[in-house]
Amino acid sequence: MSGGWKAGAEVATDEMEAVRMGPGGFRRIGSVRLTGTQTFTRHFETASWWRQIACPPQEVALMADARGVYWSFDGVVVDSYTPSRLMGVTAINPNDAKDVGKSEAFSSFSYAYWLAERLGTGVALDGLEIQLDRGYGVASETHERRAESGGGEFTLWHFTMPAAGHPLVVQQTERVRDPERYGMSNVTFAVTYFGEERGPVTVAINENRSGDGGHAQALRAAEALVFPSASAS
Repeated sequence: MSGGWKAGAEVATDEMEAVRMGPGGFRRIGSVRLTGTQTFTRHFETASWWRQIACPPQEVALMADARGVYWSFDGVVVDSYTPSRLMGVTAINPNDAKDVGKSEAFSSFSYAYWLAERLGTGVALDGLEIQLDRGYGVASETHERRAESGGGEFTLWHFTMPAAGHPLVVQQTERVRDPERYGMSNVTFAVTYFGEERGPVTVAINENRSGDGGHAQALRAAEALVFPSASAS
């Protein structure tokens, strides 16, 4: 199985993973708590650029798709180096101070199996406390290496979830076009968590842009409803 996911005791295939994740992309599987103020360095595609972001203690959602996990902390820029360049030459007197003091998020991405292994083996993550939501867990499997790869055993870790899929479910119940805004609709979704009704959510979507019919927006709204203390940024 690829991606670091399993549903119950099933051996998951990529096709099953795609079905379980459903439309909407990333799904919440837990929370990440930053226990103290930390300064993180954000790097850019331009290799020499960087920006330092100070993030205070906070709790945010741990999000996942079929292969990766991520979380995002809110913070403030405390230092920056993003000079303009002309043919590789740095501009005279770059004004990096203009970024300092601005609000900016710092996001962390990793493969699902990487985080699952650390949670499963008790490896501490500097200044972070991770709590999986009800129904999610981690497990490992031992495999044999192929002879051409040197043989021997190796361990793979993955996340687990209920065989029926994610416990937080949103289902469209009503769609009403907005008569005053062209191309806009208000879409209502029923929300259940482990089969228990948690109330509907209504999202405004642009029919010309929302390829999934507002499902992703409904998921974010439902996550904020069920987990108000740590929702996705």
